[in-house]
Amino acid sequence: MIFLFMGCNEPPYQKAIKLYNQRNFSESVAYFEQACIRGNTQSCSMVAKMYFEGEKGIQKSQAKALKAMEIGCKFGNETLCVLGYKGYHKLNLEQQANMMLDYGCKSANPTLCYILAKKQNLNPKIPKEQVVIHSSRACYGGNAKACVLTSIIYQNNLKDSQKAILYAKKAKELGLLFKP
Repeated sequence: MIFLFMGCNEPPYQKAIKLYNQRNFSESVAYFEQACIRGNTQSCSMVAKMYFEGEKGIQKSQAKALKAMEIGCKFGNETLCVLGYKGYHKLNLEQQANMMLDYGCKSANPTLCYILAKKQNLNPKIPKEQVVIHSSRACYGGNAKACVLTSIIYQNNLKDSQKAILYAKKAKELGLLFKP
């Protein structure tokens, strides 16, 4: 009797895969969406792919694809953060693009942290202390240009020569010569 009820409690991701493999895309996307919302980033990737490509029975929807990328990014999928950032940026939706950068930076993606820090540094309304949070995270993630940016901010804006020198040395360790 227990085996009869197992199908009812089948996790959405497993059900989605089964339906997808049976080429039942319109039903599988609904289960992938459920699993995505619950934090399964592989499901978010599948939802994004299915809506972006318009699998048979699925109407293409860039908005739904980007939303799936956003959810997956929030759950820590760096690839979806990058793709979501590029998608929103291409559509000139800068608020959403910046949100993807922030999520990606929190997931410790040094490239996204650096892009976010550069954009923030150009905005005079954003305190430099906030900028260096992202630039230093990128620096210690291995982005030498972020180390330079951090060093410059400490030298010119925050007036902390010791930290400026520290980040210049880190840039040098990463192969980029720079003197504050």
